[in-house]
Amino acid sequence: MFGDGGNDTLFGGNGNDKFVFKPGDGTDIIINYSAGDSIVFDAIDGITAGSITLVDGTGANNGSLLINLISTGETLAILQTTSVAEFNSIGLIEVVEI
Repeated sequence: MFGDGGNDTLFGGNGNDKFVFKPGDGTDIIINYSAGDSIVFDAIDGITAGSITLVDGTGANNGSLLINLISTGETLAILQTTSVAEFNSIGLIEVVEI
């Protein structure tokens, strides 16, 4: 699923979902992320596994996981009702050329 430009809300469904993100496309919210789903970044945009960080949200994002781009601090995605600990046990991040 692509959020494209702007801040979007993406809903996971049954089966294995792929959520694709690019820097500068806004902050997308993911609802119903589950085991088997994956977060995908385009390597052509210069993203590497070491260029993002996973952070537990605070304040309005308490109880959610934020995926941030280290170089700019941009929040690329918010996974609602998912923590870093939960994501580390079920989550998958892929960096591929799209």
